[in-house]
Amino acid sequence: MRAHYPGIELVTEADLSSGADPYLDDHLLDGDLLFPAVLGMEAMTQVAFALTGHDGPPLLENVEFLRPIVVRPGDSTTIRMAALQTGPGVVDVVIRSEETGFGADHFRARVRTPRPPVADVDGTAEHPIMTVDPGSELYGGFLFQGKRFQQLLGYRLVRARRAVAELGTRSHASWFATFLPQQQLLADPGTRDAAMHAIQCCVPDATLLPQSVEKLYLSSTPDDEYVVMDARERQQDGDSYVYDVSLSTPDGRLVERWEGLTLRAVRQRQGAGPWVPALLGPCLERSLERVLGGRRAVVVEPGPAPDRRTHTRVALSRALERDVEVCYRPDGKPEVGGATVSASHGAGLTLAVAVPGTATLTCDVETAVRREGWADLLGHHQIALRDLLASTEDEHVAGARVWSALECVRKAGGTGQALALERRDSDGWVVLSAGDARIATWVTTVEDRADPVVFAVLVGKEG
Repeated sequence: MRAHYPGIELVTEADLSSGADPYLDDHLLDGDLLFPAVLGMEAMTQVAFALTGHDGPPLLENVEFLRPIVVRPGDSTTIRMAALQTGPGVVDVVIRSEETGFGADHFRARVRTPRPPVADVDGTAEHPIMTVDPGSELYGGFLFQGKRFQQLLGYRLVRARRAVAELGTRSHASWFATFLPQQQLLADPGTRDAAMHAIQCCVPDATLLPQSVEKLYLSSTPDDEYVVMDARERQQDGDSYVYDVSLSTPDGRLVERWEGLTLRAVRQRQGAGPWVPALLGPCLERSLERVLGGRRAVVVEPGPAPDRRTHTRVALSRALERDVEVCYRPDGKPEVGGATVSASHGAGLTLAVAVPGTATLTCDVETAVRREGWADLLGHHQIALRDLLASTEDEHVAGARVWSALECVRKAGGTGQALALERRDSDGWVVLSAGDARIATWVTTVEDRADPVVFAVLVGKEG
């Protein structure tokens, strides 16, 4: 302790190292051990409570993670925490680091007690758990967090601007060395970190790191084995994404609320595969907004071909964020009340797109397999387009693009219309046109699929 004026100010220090703080080894990014934001919240709360004597879940306001607190592997870093009581139950806390000579704030927040009541939120989606195993498919690659932070149990909904997931509430490993006290004031740090990194699925082509939180209504550890996270994007500004997040018990009781969580995208993937199927929907959804303009919901579900209609209903329910009944026209086109929808099955996947109201919208997904008879399959008018596209990519991939686009045109009721190249984008998107329609096509690789996969979405010119 460097300074203590009871009820007024408290300044204390702590040394961070892998030996005393084993969680650092589970928070390794680009070769550096990063002091996690959630442990910073715990530390700031402990210092504030030590100053005031308060207890119970607090409200954190104006939380900022201005600079990372870095610990070099095999080394240690000293952090300094300073708390100043500015009013009844109000404490401003900062964390500084020897890395910057204790001359700059790295983390800071206002801790307010007692916590005001948490504002209620809309009901959480009741969709079934998605076919993706975080332990084997996400952690260790897509998500960099180690075992103590691996509390994402499964997703119920994955969209570009909303994620609903189940998070475990208890880590199975100690957070501090055995010779140190283990008690914490707040809920399990792994759960709270998962509440942030589970949102990664909404922006799957980059790594999201926390930047700030406007208000965080914290909680103590709930009795339930898991909580349900519902994260909804409020706005996006360049590489910054702002979300409101709620954590609820399985029976729907709200226990924690984040307002204005800002995440910053770093380490862009640029759409490179191979992809976990469930993450393709948000990637396609955001990319199509840029490539075609407008907005439409996109969901990709893994599933066997024989159960197509079941997978279509599940995918469209997730796309529209409500349970839907799907009807089929004599030509096989799916219909849902109040929305225009389309679905396609290929490469062991179901692709579903939807938009409220009436619009021109179709989709297709195909495996880009090697074929000998492209000229017979595509026809004389389209083989020239295939050859044009093949000047910059494999001829079979180019052929699959054209075929997938033609399938979209057929589903939209077009016949005999010649496709034309509208433009190529640097990130692999190719936009074709057919009369008043545009078809955006993208080729990538998907886990456990030997051949590339082509995705195509058609919209009317007005879309």
